[in-house]
Amino acid sequence: MSNINNMPNVIDGRVLNIILLSAINVIKQISNTNLVKKHIYTSNESLAVNSDLLLIKLSGDLKGDIIIKFDDNLKKNVLENFLKNYSNSQINSDKPNEEDLNHSAYLEIGNLISAKIVNFLFADGKKVDISSVTFISQRDEIYYETIFAIEMTSSAGDLSIFLGINELKFERSISFIFFGFSEDLIEEITNEFIPKGFEVYYAENSKNFIEQIQNKKFDIAVIDFYIVNQELKIFLKSYFSNLKYKINLIFGITKLDALKFQGVPANSENYQLIGLFLKTFSTKEIIGYLYSVLQKIGIKPDDRRKHVRVNITDNNRFFISVNEKDNKFTAKLKDISIGGFRAELDSPENKDKIEVGKIINSADMFLKYNRLKVSCKIVYIKDNTFSASFVNLIEQDKNIISNSIFKILCNK
Repeated sequence: MSNINNMPNVIDGRVLNIILLSAINVIKQISNTNLVKKHIYTSNESLAVNSDLLLIKLSGDLKGDIIIKFDDNLKKNVLENFLKNYSNSQINSDKPNEEDLNHSAYLEIGNLISAKIVNFLFADGKKVDISSVTFISQRDEIYYETIFAIEMTSSAGDLSIFLGINELKFERSISFIFFGFSEDLIEEITNEFIPKGFEVYYAENSKNFIEQIQNKKFDIAVIDFYIVNQELKIFLKSYFSNLKYKINLIFGITKLDALKFQGVPANSENYQLIGLFLKTFSTKEIIGYLYSVLQKIGIKPDDRRKHVRVNITDNNRFFISVNEKDNKFTAKLKDISIGGFRAELDSPENKDKIEVGKIINSADMFLKYNRLKVSCKIVYIKDNTFSASFVNLIEQDKNIISNSIFKILCNK
């Protein structure tokens, strides 16, 4: 019997058909909606979903996660039809409100799909254990070594089912290490951040700082530039070149210190500069600044991205232009990371030129004063907005994007 977990890039087509048919049958049974297959494609490492999700875990002969995503229209349609025959006694509440009813109904629909999948797999000779359905609120992306995606559509809305193989897990608690700051400042920051789920560490000296960042994986190092008593490039190399992970850096500086960052790469294999703040800031202002950086790059205590992603305001001249044969359009960038970007089409009429899974082999990306050629794969579409992952991004272009991200974060 084949095990999905041992087949990261290949899967028995019958398994995909079973998952697809299970969803089609349940939705048809509940709301008399006819779903038809729209796209089947694969993605590696991450996939933008931007939605509430239902999660089902498989073990036994098949190991992996089934993730179900309803678009808003289909979800509303199916819930309304389901609740016509839904018993209030099934909710653990004397007086369930509408939100409780919808949530319980949504989970129950997932359980029906889950049960149907198990029955079909059992009939196919596969012994599978399946978890109860878990609700995941507003997930931006999912992370697996391999993701098989099945997209279906109907007159009532769209349904997507993802089969994730070998989940890529990231630390859930965002960790800071502060170096060069007073203990009073660290105490105030600790009192502010720890109750919100962050980890805060303090390095007393250079030796202690190096030991800590080598022995523990930190998300962000906040450093007083005063302790950088050598050329910045040398400091960055000597402190971070031996790290086995990539750390984000924020420096507290004076106005004169800012000149020393000119010509210094904002990104390397081991670090990425994501912020600068003036040392004249009060503790309250420093805390506010750190929160603003976290908000800009999309980091939350319980949801970390693989790459730092920064939102792009309309006044930044960031856009992409595709000028391939029979495929020409422009789009304004809404956010960007080393891994990919989200963009809004300048003309809604061009929506028929993009589709999930399509690879754009050559596009001009304009990042204010920088222009680069990129290849990308479209992974998500909603209305006039689409998300794409970069394909084979060269190191030079990674540095250009990282420097652009750094400038946005510093409001340059």
